[in-house]
Amino acid sequence: MRKSMKTVHGVVWMFTAMLLVAPLAVAQQQSPVTKVTWNTADNPGVILVQNVRIWTQGPNGILENADMLVRDGDISEIGSGLSVPSGAMVIDATGMQMTPGLIDAHSHSAAESINEGSNSVTAEVNIGDVLNADSLALYRQLAGGLTTAQILHGSANSIGGQSAIIKLRYGADEGSDMLVKDVIPTIKFALGENVKRNQNRYPNTRQGVEQTIRSAFIAAQDYQFEWEEYDALTEEEQERRVPPRTDIQLQTLVEILNGERKVHSHSYRQDEILMLIRLADEFGFRIGAFQHVLEGYKVAHEIAAHGAGASTFSDWWAYKIEAYDAIPYNGAIMHDAGVVVSFNSDNGDLSRRMNLEAAKAVKYGGLAEEEALKFVTVNPAIQLNLQDRIGSLEVGKDADFVLWNGNPLSVYSRVLMTFVEGRKMFDLDFDQQMRTNIETERQRLITLAQANESNPTDRGRSGRGRGGPAATSKETTDDEFTPNPAAPEFTYRPSMLPDPGTVAIVGATVHTVSGEDIENGIVVMEGGKITVVGGPNTAIPSEASRFDADGRHLYPGMIASDSSLGLSEIGSVDEGNDLNEMGDFNANIRAEVAVNGEATAIPVTRANGITHAVTVMGGGLIRGTSALLRLDGWTWEQMTAVAPTALHISFPSFRAGGGRRGGGGRGGGSNIADRGNEQLGRIEAQLEEVKAYTRAKEAEAAGGPRYPRDPRLEAMIPVIKGEVPMFLHVTGVATVRRAVEWGAEQGYRIVLVDSGDAWRAADLLAEHNVPVIIGSILANPMRDDEPYDSAYARAVKLHEAGVQFAIAGTGGNGGGGPNLRSMPYHAGVAAGFGLPKEEALKSVTLYPAQILGVDDALGSIEVGKSASLVLTDGDILEIRTHVLNEWIDGRPVDLSTKHTNLWEKYRDRPRPVIGRQ
Repeated sequence: MRKSMKTVHGVVWMFTAMLLVAPLAVAQQQSPVTKVTWNTADNPGVILVQNVRIWTQGPNGILENADMLVRDGDISEIGSGLSVPSGAMVIDATGMQMTPGLIDAHSHSAAESINEGSNSVTAEVNIGDVLNADSLALYRQLAGGLTTAQILHGSANSIGGQSAIIKLRYGADEGSDMLVKDVIPTIKFALGENVKRNQNRYPNTRQGVEQTIRSAFIAAQDYQFEWEEYDALTEEEQERRVPPRTDIQLQTLVEILNGERKVHSHSYRQDEILMLIRLADEFGFRIGAFQHVLEGYKVAHEIAAHGAGASTFSDWWAYKIEAYDAIPYNGAIMHDAGVVVSFNSDNGDLSRRMNLEAAKAVKYGGLAEEEALKFVTVNPAIQLNLQDRIGSLEVGKDADFVLWNGNPLSVYSRVLMTFVEGRKMFDLDFDQQMRTNIETERQRLITLAQANESNPTDRGRSGRGRGGPAATSKETTDDEFTPNPAAPEFTYRPSMLPDPGTVAIVGATVHTVSGEDIENGIVVMEGGKITVVGGPNTAIPSEASRFDADGRHLYPGMIASDSSLGLSEIGSVDEGNDLNEMGDFNANIRAEVAVNGEATAIPVTRANGITHAVTVMGGGLIRGTSALLRLDGWTWEQMTAVAPTALHISFPSFRAGGGRRGGGGRGGGSNIADRGNEQLGRIEAQLEEVKAYTRAKEAEAAGGPRYPRDPRLEAMIPVIKGEVPMFLHVTGVATVRRAVEWGAEQGYRIVLVDSGDAWRAADLLAEHNVPVIIGSILANPMRDDEPYDSAYARAVKLHEAGVQFAIAGTGGNGGGGPNLRSMPYHAGVAAGFGLPKEEALKSVTLYPAQILGVDDALGSIEVGKSASLVLTDGDILEIRTHVLNEWIDGRPVDLSTKHTNLWEKYRDRPRPVIGRQ
């Protein structure tokens, strides 16, 4: 007999107890919950870093086994064999790599507010007034190597507020202490949909945006003329006249006209980009940089001729109509046209991985690695007019630098130390020690709380009656439960497309996934299946056509285990979305019948090595059933490989202490628990109704009375019979625990689709054999008190506990659909933060196949499985790797996409003839 799980007191409860015994706790031990701040960071004055590979990002290129000397916050000397000054901090960086501190030219971090949307022109407001040096985002970004950022006003206005350029001096006394001094100030403009979406305020069109900006500059010219005229008067004449009024909004615009302040403008479409260039020409100033500039590749020559920079997203697209023509080759095309290009984040999470954004310039456009890294170092420094101080490692510049444990463009690399002006603002070893101290303190406080709780004389102070959890019978009794059943085995539907014949792939490094790699291997495909796998001496059928892999890498096709692929074209356009049906109970809704085989995201996803994807509805409590798609076919029927794969349920939300019916709640969690219990009761009632319906239909089949058909109930019969699993979409650790408990009580096969907290219940999941589909690795921690890398480590936590898991890569912008192609990089980063590399590869190949019950057909390179294969020029989990060829069920598939087509079109766009624009 196995024990049922016991309700675990939440961390919140333990820290409630901690507060109640606070005097004792403080007396015994000072709290270790501290981070490095600007005022506490190591600041030795003199630092010598030895034996390091330096990416100078300057004229000296990459230096091997070099030294760098720092004095008083500046780089003093770079060379080999530098002598150790007296009193210097010496860092032996053997095996490490050094880069300049990374720079984000478009951020909103550490700002208490970003949009003053009351007016179309708000040039008078200043982001520098609302900076928060204690923002935890700063520490997390330092842990990713970021040292400088431009904090911008939002994009609600044609002319927004003044920007703030900061060094990440986390924990400085005041927000203003982070400001970079003696810099040319900047201001945020915005074009397009963000500005015109406000139906109650002019402008409502792009044409109106142009006129709003033009009118503002005309007013600024008039204002400037009035003051110049007044200033030209003699002192006596000025005494006889009323001076012009002072207008700080117009004064800011005058600074732009005089070249004293640079414009950084939010932009997407090529028409609006060109419009602002011409408007700036009209008024005699130069745009500092276009921000986002997603269609910059269409007017790259015009941007270059004007002299503006371009700070863009690396690969975001299709999240709204303006971004539909965005391509990941945008940066490379503009770079090749002579534009100074940077990649930005516009996102507090993405800014923690700017090095990986830079790597995408290698993949999409073929830039050299050093040139790609400039997109987040030298180039944004130029755009911020700080290239003489930051962006490269050269003598005399600020000592902003990062030490990495590997190539900074690799998904497997992580930051070891980050320095800002010679102060060590992040140290991985210190961060790890801090975690150990916190856990030690946590355990000490738990012990104190438990001892206090067990003392009858102190029970009144234990928190019981102040929101502390009340015991229930479930906590104190052992009940039998049904272990989570094994995954049902589904029949993989063969492709309906013509048989491609017999093909032998020869000379590849074959990554079988299920076994050892095979150097110079041979894989034979016939009838859509793998028929031969072996080494270089393996016999090849005489009828096989030969495909020479020439030392490339052959992988099984990757599987996306949770997506919206084919169900949504553009995120913000409702007419193109078939994701959410009305009502709470839609078990009869089948995802596959609405899959648009011509959806542009399908070939984009396929081109990066993903051959199969589960497409899933959103919606109410019971969403409907999902389908496993092969990403090849003319129709949804041809694309459907397995349907249904699962019944998807939005599992009701619970909070710690309020999850059980009949249990005691704590504080604000009780209302959530009541609602969760009510919703769960409705789901259970629906299941009971299905059971009754099944009995009635069985009786009808045996000759009994006819019973009316109910498609919703009928669709759930395979679930209660164990033929189709339930995929429970969960949020929060209390909900995870309740979902596992509920699955054990019901006896159905469950899989958790997790928003980020499942790792906190890893032991419980392992005990109950409940698999987890991890939505995202590339995400921020869910709580302020979590380690900076808690999301990156989700997979390794589950792996170490013995939980079966897959990584879906649905996080980030458009992750479930448009940017599903980035799924392998979620797995790669998980490997960089502790997950064994072979496990990371399995998390996007074999493990999703096993969880989905199709591992007899997919997930590894084995005889008898589907010949769904991917040929690459490197590690498939690395961003810099290119997919060269791909087969789905033995058929070669086209790797061209909307993105490659636009790239090929615009990279060869003729340069405009001067004077004919």
